[in-house]
Amino acid sequence: MMQNINKHKMWRLTSVFALVILIGLNLFSIQAKAAEVNLPFNTKVEGLLTTAQDSIIYKIQVTKAGRVTFDINSFVDSGTYIKLSDSYNNVIFDDGQTSSSQNPAKYFNAVDLEAGNYFLEIYDGNYNEYTGKFNVTLGFTPANNNEFEPNNGTVQAQPLSFNTLVNGYLSWNDKVDVYKITVPKSGRVSIDLSSFVDKTTYVSLIDNKNNIIIDDYINSSSINPAAYKEQRDLEPGTYYLKIFNGDEYSINTGKYQLKVGILLANSDDKEPNNGTVNAQPLAFSQQTSGFLSWNDSVDVYKITVPKSGRIYFDFSSYIDTRASITLLDSFNKVIADDIVYGSSANPGKFNGYSDLSSGTYYLKVENDNYYDLHSGKYFIKISAPHLLAPLNMGLVSDKTTVITGKTSPNLLVTLKVSDKLYKKSADTKGNFKFTIPKQKVGSKIEAFVTNGYGTKKVIVKVVDKTPPGIPTVNRIADNQTVIKGKTEPYAIMYAKVGKKQIGYGKANAKGYYTIKISKQKAGTSIKVYARDKAKNIGPEKTVKVLDKTAPYSPRITDVFPEISGNAEKGSTVYIYNGKKLLGKQKVTNKGEFSIGVKAQKKGSTLKVYARDKAGNKSRSITIRIK
Repeated sequence: MMQNINKHKMWRLTSVFALVILIGLNLFSIQAKAAEVNLPFNTKVEGLLTTAQDSIIYKIQVTKAGRVTFDINSFVDSGTYIKLSDSYNNVIFDDGQTSSSQNPAKYFNAVDLEAGNYFLEIYDGNYNEYTGKFNVTLGFTPANNNEFEPNNGTVQAQPLSFNTLVNGYLSWNDKVDVYKITVPKSGRVSIDLSSFVDKTTYVSLIDNKNNIIIDDYINSSSINPAAYKEQRDLEPGTYYLKIFNGDEYSINTGKYQLKVGILLANSDDKEPNNGTVNAQPLAFSQQTSGFLSWNDSVDVYKITVPKSGRIYFDFSSYIDTRASITLLDSFNKVIADDIVYGSSANPGKFNGYSDLSSGTYYLKVENDNYYDLHSGKYFIKISAPHLLAPLNMGLVSDKTTVITGKTSPNLLVTLKVSDKLYKKSADTKGNFKFTIPKQKVGSKIEAFVTNGYGTKKVIVKVVDKTPPGIPTVNRIADNQTVIKGKTEPYAIMYAKVGKKQIGYGKANAKGYYTIKISKQKAGTSIKVYARDKAKNIGPEKTVKVLDKTAPYSPRITDVFPEISGNAEKGSTVYIYNGKKLLGKQKVTNKGEFSIGVKAQKKGSTLKVYARDKAGNKSRSITIRIK
């Protein structure tokens, strides 16, 4: 019985002791709370550590995300302990600083924080032995971020609009920002990041299956920001861009600016077309644009050749930095392959051909290097001239008003004449006919027909079938060695006597011409005509050679009883005394004349000359009467 009483007493004593401990702890808590002081920003607050109060706790109210700076001057002997905690007692930093009243310490720190309540504790870390004054100045720079929290994972990811600037912020208590990118169509997605984060910014891009597309980082700081620019060619879908500080042990915080853009590929390839089973049919004579991306590295096209012949391939690659093209037959046997190097700034080119039999073929465009990303846009065109519709047109001249031709039956024929289009279907035999106005020489007439393999185009030039007109011919004298006149520009001019050609020359741009000839006899008929560039010969112009050669001076053989002598046959000899005509006579066919004149005074001077039928006058001779 005594033993039970003693046990009961012991239990009571234990309970009282526990109650005393709880009361003591409660009193300690009340004392700590009494030491809490609201700490304003941009105000120097002074404090004092004593043996009676070895800890002072300041409450900091951060109303929005930003950088909080701590500027502390300590005169505490002989050390100061500084701790910052959040409202959940998670320690943000806990530092010690050697100081004294004679050699005060200066402590500065900056922490990027989210909105919330925080507690700054200045305390004695050596059991009531460190005492003295200190002062604290608290600063704040708002982040002015416009990202939406929480956005720490793909479930909470913030939708990111293209070409919209986002001001983001990584802080001590928000170390990850995740953005959701929705790509509506295939295209090149660009990431433009400017980071003010201290010291490293990590960048990650994943697809909706968590496959890593980009995993990178840049070194930066608030005073030396870094720029990060990257791009990826992507298919339509949902992607996630993560900006983060690395891992839970890293403290990389600060502001950043992010903008994401997209350049749509606007390609013609139809996905999926990654193999021969789902190959996309490739039309002839039509340019098809394709797109290789991070998540679509192969495009396969089906080519159906109905008739054996030469198939031409035209490939332009804007893919960075290489593309593989392969031509396969229906048994997957390689017929030809090549590598085309290029880039979005300097596209690569490939032009080639293959002689193929009728059948089915496959053209594969791919990134053949699994470890390197080669993506971008490309253009491909195949053509087969032997599969185009036939098209022929007859001769078209400057006199033509009806054009005829032949093509495949019932095809639509388009005629382009002087920028005007004429359209008409060929008949069941392929014949067609158009009525047009007359066209100038050298102008072009184009004809087009289109079938399932492309457009056949024929160009004909209007030929000259109009001969030059009658040329103008300047007079031709028996003393000339050139013939001059005017005709059609650039025509070749010919001169002939009878059937003999005596000379030729070429007209200039204005139509003026000169023909070199030998002297021709007066009265000779010269025929002059033109031949143009098209070899059309114009009508002749006949010109007689004029007599422009003066007779030779008469030769006097006797002056008494008549003045006699020789002169040009057919000419007339005249005798003058001053202005008085004494006599004249036509020269005989033998070239002789004899003119009787009255007796003249001694010393008289007579002038004798001959004039031919053309009126040409010889030089005069003088006879003195003795």
